[in-house]
Amino acid sequence: MGTPGRCSKYLGVNKRRRPRAQPPHGSKKIMTDLDFARHYYAEELRAVANLRSEALVKAFAKVPREHFLGPGPWQVFSVNSESDWTTKAADPRELYHNLLVVIDAER
Repeated sequence: MGTPGRCSKYLGVNKRRRPRAQPPHGSKKIMTDLDFARHYYAEELRAVANLRSEALVKAFAKVPREHFLGPGPWQVFSVNSESDWTTKAADPRELYHNLLVVIDAER
């Protein structure tokens, strides 16, 4: 998920083992893989964009990106690698990285 080497030290992620999905503090809800991907994405953005608003981080963790896009696979672009590619599958978890998603390729 994402670029483990870049954000791992900020997120407290063990590079050898996938972090366990934990519900938000005080919640008894069990997180699905997609919930976990959204939460991880929000924390990744907090680290790379130096987000200071907790409300904004919570919004990134809650709002489903895939609801604003057509069906996958999706064409995505990474500013860091300055390249674009198409996701391997229509799995929305692939959208939860620090990527731009092409909405209209003809524009």
